Amino acid sequence: MKNVLAMALAGGRGERMGPLCDTRAKPALTVGGDMRVIDFGLSNCVHSGIKNIAVVTGYQGAQLARYVTSWAESNNGHSKIHILEPKNATYSGTADAVWQNINIVKRNGFEWIIVLPADHVSKMNFQKLLKFHIARRADVTVAVARVQPENAHRYGIVASDADGRVLEFKEKPPMPAGNLASMGIYVFNRQALLECLASDACEPYSPHDFGYSIMPAIVNKKAVYAYPFMGFWRDIGTVESYYQTNLELIDRLPLLNVGRKWQMPTQAVPVPFHNSYDRDRVIHSLIGPNCIVRGTVENSVLSPGVVVGENAVVKNSIIMAGSSIGDYSHLDHCIVDEDVSIGAFCKVGLGTGSNICTFDTTVIVSHGTSVPDYTFVPARAEMVSQARLNGSTADVCQIGCSTAG
Repeated sequence: MKNVLAMALAGGRGERMGPLCDTRAKPALTVGGDMRVIDFGLSNCVHSGIKNIAVVTGYQGAQLARYVTSWAESNNGHSKIHILEPKNATYSGTADAVWQNINIVKRNGFEWIIVLPADHVSKMNFQKLLKFHIARRADVTVAVARVQPENAHRYGIVASDADGRVLEFKEKPPMPAGNLASMGIYVFNRQALLECLASDACEPYSPHDFGYSIMPAIVNKKAVYAYPFMGFWRDIGTVESYYQTNLELIDRLPLLNVGRKWQMPTQAVPVPFHNSYDRDRVIHSLIGPNCIVRGTVENSVLSPGVVVGENAVVKNSIIMAGSSIGDYSHLDHCIVDEDVSIGAFCKVGLGTGSNICTFDTTVIVSHGTSVPDYTFVPARAEMVSQARLNGSTADVCQIGCSTAG
């Protein structure tokens, strides 16, 4: 697929991700234990035979560029990775991100351009998508999937005819007429992309976004088709979706056949795999390399280098790389960021024995936080940081003290 360029959009700030994206781009978030969110999109490109991949960076771009460069080196050069940065300091929208870097399209003989988000978790064969596009003689093809009707307002909603011709495209309508959602993955013929981006760039009041401006404007001007996708796909758009996707991957990841042809190459430098835990005490969980578990882990995801102390209990939680849980501490419904140290005899989240499984009860412990021994953090605390601990808030306290409510 030498005439194809994939452009992975990885420049967003991730405003809805809270403290998880204070120090990293959303595509750099760990997922499924020892992967990054961006690994899925990149691997889909590589294993679809795409030889040229452009990663469009923005927020925390230098950090992400280093990771992607290492990723490419570990991938044995099967694809050429181009790192593209904003020419005007920042991007005003997804379409502007491509427009600012349009020279890569103009300078090369790419016949088709696949635009994809770098913050989605999926397994998708882009060869099938491109074959559909060519067979329909489309100018533009958008990948679509059915979503729950109650969540349809979060997506671009597509209406199409029996042959897949798109009749209408509305981005995040407050009252959706259907639940056929755009995945934010587009195939453009070269000329169609150049024409629609040039036209949009001249509009001073345009949001310069594929969903809000490009797609609604071209439906009646170009041959636009919807490609139905039936596989696994999750949009990491909020903290809630990040949490739920990680726990869902406990069951889904083995079914994705992650290995051989579809292997996700995730580490730039190979690290010896030396896990230490009693398998009887690790229940329905994903455990990354080099973890030490002396307690119990249930329905949770542990990234590389996590330590769970003696008689500690971790349930319904995501623990990121390099974090440690002290002896006899209990965590339930938590997202623990990287390099966090939770002391001994702490209770964070709902604690053991709870049957409540809603995201509303999840506690985030921010990057690098050190939680002292005997600290109680109830679910209503929502977020724990070093500053908050040092400030002695009413809902985070030492076990044994009184709390409001």
